[in-house]
Amino acid sequence: MVNSFELRMFTLDGHTRFNEEFLRQRLGQYKEVFPELDLVGWYCTGEDGIEQDEILLQSLFAVAIDCPLLVKLNPTIDPQGKR
Repeated sequence: MVNSFELRMFTLDGHTRFNEEFLRQRLGQYKEVFPELDLVGWYCTGEDGIEQDEILLQSLFAVAIDCPLLVKLNPTIDPQGKR
């Protein structure tokens, strides 16, 4: 992971969404500044496995990314292996 940018999320009909047009605009700007880099995926945080909203978001990201990679970071994992 070299760089990242934020997308504002919102809830519509009980599901988490983001503005797809904003993503396209941001990608265009990103390519102007970093033409040698490609967007390959997205990341989120959470304790559990993949949730239903994350599956929906994955399909929305697929509009802009051929095969989006999801990295889910768990901030509650004990680095010593204890919970």
